[in-house]
Amino acid sequence: MEKWFKGNIHCHTTNSDGSATPKDLVGYYKKAGYDFVGITDHNHITYQEETGFSAQEILVVPSSEYTRTAKLPEAKVPTQTHVNGIGLSQNFKFKKRTMTTVEESLQFAVNQVDEQDGFSVLNHPNWMWSYGMEEILAIKNVDAFEIFNGSWDANNEGTPNRPSMEQIWDELLSQGKRIWAVAADDCHFLHDPSDPSLPVNTHPPSSGWIHVEGESLTKESIVQALKEGRFYASTGIELHSINLSPDSIGLTIKPASKIEYFTTYIGENGKTLAVEEGLNSSYDIKGNEGYIRMRVNCSGLERAWTQPLFLD
Repeated sequence: MEKWFKGNIHCHTTNSDGSATPKDLVGYYKKAGYDFVGITDHNHITYQEETGFSAQEILVVPSSEYTRTAKLPEAKVPTQTHVNGIGLSQNFKFKKRTMTTVEESLQFAVNQVDEQDGFSVLNHPNWMWSYGMEEILAIKNVDAFEIFNGSWDANNEGTPNRPSMEQIWDELLSQGKRIWAVAADDCHFLHDPSDPSLPVNTHPPSSGWIHVEGESLTKESIVQALKEGRFYASTGIELHSINLSPDSIGLTIKPASKIEYFTTYIGENGKTLAVEEGLNSSYDIKGNEGYIRMRVNCSGLERAWTQPLFLD
């Protein structure tokens, strides 16, 4: 029987630009109830052995954040590209020549993750408004992108003139791009975010994570489940189960305090198919929805997103 494993796949230590040592960071996630963590230091793999914890205590999946500047001829400021590789066997390699397009830089990183049978994630596209739907659509063999990044300047929600990450996701899915969505805290600092000595972009950890349905708590099992889309993304809501049958799709939510929940069923072009209140809900599949995904909202700010069920 498969189990749900809670994990974060975007965070940093003193091996790059984080404030905490690998031991302190992993200790935090262990205490917070996480089952695994992928430490994604910039262009650096942080391994299990560096943390002082065994894989039986909390699994550390070898990971890295590809960080590269694309010097675009038409841009006044160089554009940074960030791609997470989860489950890597070796770190990213770099070409000596300058990348001249965002797509080239992103694809270069994704190819390396794909060659290692890892799980590739395009990080915070709306950060610095780095790239959008057209660039993501052009990237081949990418597994996922961040629908939520905990950094305060990730611009997850977009603006009236710029699409949110969720709107971008529906555009991609509606154009036939099969791509999963993850949430991550992108933690750089474990200390009190109100501390005036910290940088302005400090955001507390545990603001976003994923729950993976896997056979066992191993690198191979977690990465395989991620690649198959057997997980959901969350900023605070936990699910008891995701329920699929040939005729219906639904879920069951774990209750918390007096919070009330509602689930929105979403289809092609971001169309709202149904909205159901309560801890248990389901939707009868018609067959013409293109895809069906579920977003759970609550009377607080927290949300959760399931991966799309493709009907073709």
